[in-house]
Amino acid sequence: EVCVNYRCALINWVSCEDEDGGVNVNAASEVRVQFEMNNLNYLIQKSDYCIGDLVKEYNCGASNKYISTLENCPNGQSCVSGACVAK
Repeated sequence: EVCVNYRCALINWVSCEDEDGGVNVNAASEVRVQFEMNNLNYLIQKSDYCIGDLVKEYNCGASNKYISTLENCPNGQSCVSGACVAK
């Protein structure tokens, strides 16, 4: 259930797809999540991105929801456009 401005609605998380299949810092990818709320369908798209030499990695969690983590690039690599690459 999500509440905004004192109005609450149930969310049905329909599906979650991760292009790189999970946590993979060597591939920039996108997560697509579909959900239903108030008999309307919605789509959320989240792309991996860099914060210095960290990757903000999006992937699918439980119940078709997306989650994000901050992952370090391995030694000798830096983050470029959402993926760790050799320096």
